[in-house]
Amino acid sequence: MNVPDKEQPIQVHPERSKTVVRIFELYSGGDMTFEKLAEQLAAEGHTYRPSQPKFTRTTLSYILNNRMYIGEIVWRGKVYQGKFQPLVSRQLFDACQDILCGRNRRLSTPNHYLAGGLFRCAHCGQALTGERIRKVLADGSVKYFTYYRCANHHPGPEHPRVRWRQEKLEEAVIAELEKLRIADPEVRAWFRKALETAFADLSKMAKSRRDWLLKRRSEIKGMQDRLLTAFLAGSIDEATLNEKSVALKCEAAEVERSLEEQAEMDPAADRAALTVFDFMQEAATRWAGSKAPERRAILESVCLNRTVSDVSLDLTKRKPFDLFAEGSLCPSNRGERRRR
Repeated sequence: MNVPDKEQPIQVHPERSKTVVRIFELYSGGDMTFEKLAEQLAAEGHTYRPSQPKFTRTTLSYILNNRMYIGEIVWRGKVYQGKFQPLVSRQLFDACQDILCGRNRRLSTPNHYLAGGLFRCAHCGQALTGERIRKVLADGSVKYFTYYRCANHHPGPEHPRVRWRQEKLEEAVIAELEKLRIADPEVRAWFRKALETAFADLSKMAKSRRDWLLKRRSEIKGMQDRLLTAFLAGSIDEATLNEKSVALKCEAAEVERSLEEQAEMDPAADRAALTVFDFMQEAATRWAGSKAPERRAILESVCLNRTVSDVSLDLTKRKPFDLFAEGSLCPSNRGERRRR
């Protein structure tokens, strides 16, 4: 934008304004790094200045954060509405701000299925964003690689470079999911059988207790009827009637409460537990053999939080997955916890 006269409104530069609009349009797609954006602008013939045709990272960041392009002026921390025509719409500007701040959870491309908020930076909490890098190999052929990096474009001096190649991140995920599996096939089979037996015993005990409670409820009802009959026949006095009635009434209430608790028990709990166990033992294999939506669903069902630093992946697992990953539920061997 040019200001030829202080008394005249800001005038739009006919060529540079097109470049600014194009920058916002390209970046709003969600799959552009600053480097890739600069390359695309150069390929389309947009130049920064004659002495430096290619846009720099700093320049692109300044343009994308400049509120003047939506008709606003920032002065001493306050925002004022300018008296000039905006170059880009607020919707387009806000879309770019969401991407810059890591709030954009869209998957702009199926190749970036691990982006979109699935992982976050362990240092600043920003979402990881995907980028496709084109590399020319020594033989002249071209190969594309997918990387995931922290979307924070203004990291502090203590912030390390968080950038993972997709294959490495996938390997780290598989390694974490492998922690859920009992490696020894014999131990795994034994543990599953022990679960089946334990739930079968619990079901048997629950049925036996329910049968006893039903029988006891019937007995108490009979005792109450006989007690009333004895009082009417004059065999017992009113004081004895009241004392025995209170005791039987309290026991009857306890029996009813126990029966209600028995009814609330899920009869399919044993099957659900075995399903969860089987899922844990197959999680890594299932994840590796699934497509992008299924992979995201597996990670979201197993983990509460998924953070990535410059050197490691940290998955905060839900219960009971966390217990298996730590080895807390693995059978003991010679007095020691069995681990993978």
